[in-house]
Amino acid sequence: MRKFILSLAVLLSGTSMVFGQGANNIKINEVMTNNTENYLDEYGAHLPWIELTNNSFTTYNVRGMYITTNRDVLNEAMSVPERIKLMSMIPNGFDATILAGRHKLLLFLNSAPAKGPRHLSQTLNVGEETWIALYDGNAKTLIDSVTVVPLGENQSYARLPKDGTGKWTVATADKVTPDGNNQVKAETSKIATWKEKDPRGGLLSIQAMTITFTALILLFIFMKCFGAFAKRFLARKKVNTSAVINSQTSSIMAKKETIKEQEVLVAVIAMALQEYQNDVHDQESGVITIKRKQTSWNFKQFNQLGK
Repeated sequence: MRKFILSLAVLLSGTSMVFGQGANNIKINEVMTNNTENYLDEYGAHLPWIELTNNSFTTYNVRGMYITTNRDVLNEAMSVPERIKLMSMIPNGFDATILAGRHKLLLFLNSAPAKGPRHLSQTLNVGEETWIALYDGNAKTLIDSVTVVPLGENQSYARLPKDGTGKWTVATADKVTPDGNNQVKAETSKIATWKEKDPRGGLLSIQAMTITFTALILLFIFMKCFGAFAKRFLARKKVNTSAVINSQTSSIMAKKETIKEQEVLVAVIAMALQEYQNDVHDQESGVITIKRKQTSWNFKQFNQLGK
């Protein structure tokens, strides 16, 4: 039983460490306290906003975490219920709170939770220095905090040049990036420049078609050359294979003829040895017999003339 309890405690502590590490990857990334013409909420109102970012490559759900602008929560002697009264909880049941790696979540301040899950009741004073903090779900662990300097209209206080880790810097209105990456503003400027030069997209279409057709032509040339090379390679391989097969066939036939001749020779020698051992040979009488043969020279006519 003790071993089970110990194992369960180790498992729970390991799980809490994992979740703690995940929470530590959530950072305050950008803040706007004086919004007059920048980002609109779903009701068309310009409200102060705070942007959170997941600084890791893994997904983490920020629901149940707390946002506060009240420095009184720094008092360690304060109880958890008292802390929660000075904080606004990021609500549950809100899909946007599931932050994938390098993703953002925008929350509105100086609002009311009844307006929607993005709206928090934390207040701040426009044009004044503001302290904003992010607390874990236990309302005791401080995850991240920033002291926002007084900002002008539509300016933001952002981590530049990299999300989550950059130095806090005042960003002018043209460099504010709600729900966007702070470090890609230069790319956005290039896109805007291209739109100015080609508002209807004609040049872009021509460029895209040129690139596409060029790629297709290069692909055709490559496949053509590759096909010819493959054809020649297979032809050479076929010729070499045929030559090897013919050579092997000739060698086999020659071996068969040699074996056949050897078998005949062995048979003859064996037969001769058998006859020698059995004293077998042709029986000759030793008498030479000459048989008379009738020809034109021994006719009676020629014999009489000779007499």
